[in-house]
Amino acid sequence: MNKLKQHVSSLLNRDWKINLFLFVCSFSIYFTYLNHIFLNANSVLSSSTLDSIKNYYTFIYHIKNDDSLLHFSGLNYPFGEHIVYTDGQPLFTFIFRLLPFTHQHLIGIAHGLILLSFIVTPLIINKLFLRTGTDKFSSFFIALAIALLSPQLWRLDGHFALSYNYFIPLTALFLVKFLQEKKNTTLLFMFVHNTLLFFIHPYLGFGASLFCLITLLIFQLLNFDRRSVFKQLTQSLFVGALPILLFKLFMVLTDLHKNRTVEPHGIDILVASISSVFVASFGPFQNLLKNLISSASPDYEGFAYIGLFSNILIVCCVLVIPFSLRKLSFKKEVFSLFLSSLTLLLFSFGLHTSLFEIMGIQLSALNQFRALGRFAWFFYYMLPLFLISILYPIFKGWMLEKHPLLNFRILAVLFFACNLFEANFIFKNHSQTFFKDRNIFNKKLLNAEEIKIIKSIHDKNPQAIATLPAYFLGSEVYSRFGGSMEMIPSMLYSYHTRKPIVGTFLSRTSITETEDGVELFNSYKKNRKLMSLINNQLFFVIRTKGPILPDEDRFFKKVKLFYQNDSLSFGYINKRDILKLSISKNTFSVCGNKLNNADSSNVIFIRFENRKPFLPSSIKDYEKPFELDSNQLKSGKYVVSFRYYFTKKTYRGVSCDLIVTKINKKENVWWKLAPIRTLSGFYNGFAMFEYPFEFEKENKYEFIIKGSLNETYRISDFIIRPFDKDVLAITKRGDTLSVNSFPYKR
Repeated sequence: MNKLKQHVSSLLNRDWKINLFLFVCSFSIYFTYLNHIFLNANSVLSSSTLDSIKNYYTFIYHIKNDDSLLHFSGLNYPFGEHIVYTDGQPLFTFIFRLLPFTHQHLIGIAHGLILLSFIVTPLIINKLFLRTGTDKFSSFFIALAIALLSPQLWRLDGHFALSYNYFIPLTALFLVKFLQEKKNTTLLFMFVHNTLLFFIHPYLGFGASLFCLITLLIFQLLNFDRRSVFKQLTQSLFVGALPILLFKLFMVLTDLHKNRTVEPHGIDILVASISSVFVASFGPFQNLLKNLISSASPDYEGFAYIGLFSNILIVCCVLVIPFSLRKLSFKKEVFSLFLSSLTLLLFSFGLHTSLFEIMGIQLSALNQFRALGRFAWFFYYMLPLFLISILYPIFKGWMLEKHPLLNFRILAVLFFACNLFEANFIFKNHSQTFFKDRNIFNKKLLNAEEIKIIKSIHDKNPQAIATLPAYFLGSEVYSRFGGSMEMIPSMLYSYHTRKPIVGTFLSRTSITETEDGVELFNSYKKNRKLMSLINNQLFFVIRTKGPILPDEDRFFKKVKLFYQNDSLSFGYINKRDILKLSISKNTFSVCGNKLNNADSSNVIFIRFENRKPFLPSSIKDYEKPFELDSNQLKSGKYVVSFRYYFTKKTYRGVSCDLIVTKINKKENVWWKLAPIRTLSGFYNGFAMFEYPFEFEKENKYEFIIKGSLNETYRISDFIIRPFDKDVLAITKRGDTLSVNSFPYKR
């Protein structure tokens, strides 16, 4: 027993031995649960879903295929995108572009960087607790405990640039070291660290910089000295404000893409809450904490669950402090860190947006950080530091004189055991859910069919890849059907052939560029800006089994297929065919403002009526363009189209849906919901909405436009037509005004 104590004492007296042992323990935990990733780092993907596949793709495509350091060409053809808006971890892409020997192992390297971040984080937390006065034994287990429930663990689903959990503890360690030693070198390290974080992900840089600024200002107030006010304020601005300003200047000078949204969607939704911080959404304590604290379901973006044991520590502090006021003391640097994290927690709740709205203040630059819930992560790390700084001296004074730290060490071990027990459920979920998919970017793992198609692309040398259905997400205004089923094959062939994709799944994409990209499929519009930007080479087209919009169907009919399998069709289309007007031989002409007696034509047409929503209407209200009686149309596939007029090109301006109710003797239900933001053509003052539906003649259908935000709109040229029939609106002289509600000029 004595020898064991001597070995433990010897280990704890050498810092390098502690760090080595802590590294081994941390590595062992993560390897035990995530060994499949360690052993197959370059063979598997976290998943092949939306964000996951896109973030892999942007990272490796830019490293291997792009010629420009800052311009990403893989998506949003022919415009491309600034690398910062791709979630592609620019800092690492800058480095690995210079190291060609890494390019066959980029997915494995990306996984390795994330895993290394998880492994070393306890070492940083350990140093932080040692600097704030906790003994070595307790710091060891507390460090492991805090790292185990890190909010960044949930980012393994695909938000890889946000999964580096080291950055908050390291930022806090820099701050404590500076506040204790006042060395300018530490200040310089902080500045460099905060600046570089912007080039992993802007949220990391902005969060760390804001955390430093608030912490140093609070510490300055707690240690107010008139003689050093200017110096301290300069230091605060140097590490807290200057990195933000430099990044903003960098983006202004290098971002050539105009008309980005100034009002991102989700700023009032993607927030943290009491539930997301104090209540588990998994594991054995979920129901207990919901009953005690809150039953609301936490938003994913705000998830920063502190763990059951940290909740218990809060209760301990509340119970113990009244009896220990004389012994109570606060380390000012720890108190400053905690107050700063508490400020960011309130920020993550979105309280400032409500306050600014009351005051009539609009800060578009601040609104770009829409996923406010991510700023709750700072509270997750700083809360236990603050609680333990309170409890530690109290426990130390209360315990037996011979063993003053014994019970607190037991507390530290219990902290680790409890967090490990909860983390076990996270790791099991991750091991069952993630890292099961094949690495489609590893050429050695491709099948014969994929290699055959890659060869065809190389032989034909198309200018870009188009998918049907198309995916256009990121402008915050418009969106199209396409998702994972289209992204997987398009990104596979794009990466291996170095061909860009028509479509986006990025952040804050230019509204104008999205409109121009979508209009690749608008065959009714002769003068399309996109046509002047593309060359005469072919487009490679991938069609999945997913439903496509009418403009995509018109486009697909002109594609020359060369290969099909059970789920995909592949073909090519040239610029000349894209420009061809698509009007079928089966047409129906209507003259005047109204035709709603469908008879044998099976067509409903309303150009204008003196009522809402043909008159300016509120998105919040329920407005009915039309009611389709039973037996008014034959059963079959139809297209509903109309012109949608909106004043502001923001997500609020298109935040409504077309709701279709189905009514018969058995039911009266909301049958279908089609988002208005799924638009097809863009004109002066309005955009085109087209959507396919299957109607049965025995049912009655009501068409309702409804949203939840306070904006106005109106519509015109409402048409219901058979899917295979085109409706021409003509003048009395017989001139064509529109085709299927689209303006016609040839």
